[in-house]
Amino acid sequence: MILNDGLLMRTPAYQPLESPLNYVLRLSEANGYHTPTIIMELAASGEDWRAFAKWDYAHLNKLLPACRHTPPSFVYRRSTSTRQCDLSLLGHPILSRHLNALHAGVCPKCVEELGFAPAWWDLRYAVACPTHRRVFIFRCPGCGRRLYVFRRGLLTCSCGATLNAEIDEQPSVALLWLMDLLKHKTESRVLDIGSDTPRTRPLRPEEASLATLCTIIESIGRAEHRMTSGTVTRSVESQRSCLPTVAAFLYDWPNGVFPFCARWHQHKPVRREEYRDLRVVFPWAFQGLFANRHERRRDTLFVIDAVLQYVSSELPGWAIGFRAHDLQQLSQDERAYCGTARAAELSGVPRYTITRMIRRKRIPYRVSYHGTRPAYEIKTEVARKLRIAYEPALLFRDGSRYLGVTHNVYRDLRHAGVIEKRRETMMPESIAIRDLEDFKRRVIGQARMTASREGLESLDQLRLKKCPRGAMVKILKHILQGSIRSSYIGRVPKRINDLLVRPADVAPIIARFAPKRLPTMRELQARHDLSCSEARTLVRCLSNTPDSAKKISLATINVAKLDEFMSRYRGLSNYARSHHVGYRAALSYLLHADAEMLQMPVVNRRGRFVYFVQRQGSCPIP
Repeated sequence: MILNDGLLMRTPAYQPLESPLNYVLRLSEANGYHTPTIIMELAASGEDWRAFAKWDYAHLNKLLPACRHTPPSFVYRRSTSTRQCDLSLLGHPILSRHLNALHAGVCPKCVEELGFAPAWWDLRYAVACPTHRRVFIFRCPGCGRRLYVFRRGLLTCSCGATLNAEIDEQPSVALLWLMDLLKHKTESRVLDIGSDTPRTRPLRPEEASLATLCTIIESIGRAEHRMTSGTVTRSVESQRSCLPTVAAFLYDWPNGVFPFCARWHQHKPVRREEYRDLRVVFPWAFQGLFANRHERRRDTLFVIDAVLQYVSSELPGWAIGFRAHDLQQLSQDERAYCGTARAAELSGVPRYTITRMIRRKRIPYRVSYHGTRPAYEIKTEVARKLRIAYEPALLFRDGSRYLGVTHNVYRDLRHAGVIEKRRETMMPESIAIRDLEDFKRRVIGQARMTASREGLESLDQLRLKKCPRGAMVKILKHILQGSIRSSYIGRVPKRINDLLVRPADVAPIIARFAPKRLPTMRELQARHDLSCSEARTLVRCLSNTPDSAKKISLATINVAKLDEFMSRYRGLSNYARSHHVGYRAALSYLLHADAEMLQMPVVNRRGRFVYFVQRQGSCPIP
């Protein structure tokens, strides 16, 4: 009933743990209305309130006195998110698919004792009362319909029947434990943890948040429904029927994981023996609880860890089809061996340094295979005691300046293994200064002092004369071996390029690396007395260039063998004209006859070579 000031006549106080929709139902019942929609219409004042999850329940304060105003937690929507699926239950973030507030169950004894309906009843997975150890009532005993929140009262159906029927079904111990866990998670106070505070990931179901726990229940329930019925569904009835199995999975953690995984693996055998991907075999774990949760998958890693323990003991040799940084956070404290990521975390040494030390066999290790991919593992005890004294280092780009050589020569020396990286450095793209000093001392130590510079050239002068990079690297290798004598004048040089060598000693090396110059088309015509078309035809045939190609390159043919071929068969163009055959046909015949000598493919285009041989027979070559 409404007073003159627009307030309700009877306004029971809102309880801190009460469901928002059930409080509206209690207000309607106290004021004698047959349905709560009347109060919602009065409070909304023409606004659409049927999207109850996003509606602002603060509008009810228009009908309540100041002493009865509802707190900020009296709402389903989440103020920090704009997505329709992000809701809140007593301040706990939750997804909309985990709520069933419109058709929530009822425990008559709790309503009689408390006088209200708790908020955790709005969860889709709330099916039993842990206090009275009985199953909720979801259907009216009189009309048989599902309970609807907009009914006459908390214990009165829309048809007028009283909701006090006794149900013979007794919930299991695991199911009652799960219901008590959901109740505790919903009614616990939400702590405001700052972003700077490190948050440890949960290791048991009791440590997970309400949203994470609901996600795990949903994923395991769908997997159980798929095993029992062979179909995938998200209906409320199917999820409620699978809750006893889900409770057994989470109860007494992690003892219920192994039987469930064994049943699932027996239900879904591998079609191909060589295809062993855990992502395909256990999709409810590695897809639903890991890959699809993105930044929130950290909270479900304890389930992934339990499944991996089952796989390692029952299914050895299986692999995970993806790599992720979060897998490095799995608990490995009780294992004798650990991976390089865990070793880096225990020792404080970068992961790339540990990998390099393993490849150089400086620490003991073993190789394990995750499917077909090998992985290094070291003992956990060794990883905890691993400590490294890093050497002062220079970046790779600064090493050439320190040695006194060009950057390209320095890079080739490093890639060839002449400059060895023996000491550990903090940065990956760096080299220890002592390693550079050792190399410089070895090179300059081979040089001898001389009094005159006559007949000598420095390595810098060779560089200015466009000495090839490969030749410079080869010269330095010969200096290290002592096969090329080097010298200096006065003090010992600080730069390697200041060393002096004899031009006669390095000339063969430079000539070997000098680029070969190819003749131009005009030079080819003048050398063999050919016309432009004959020269182009010759190059096309020898390089096997198609007729449609506009550009003809001499780089694909052997110029020396071309000169030898043309010196043996001079006057080929005159011979072709006198016998009334094409230049290409005569050239093709000669190429066929000299194929072994030239080691070139026989060119035969448009049947010209075949026609020439059949008509002329064996062609006499002058």
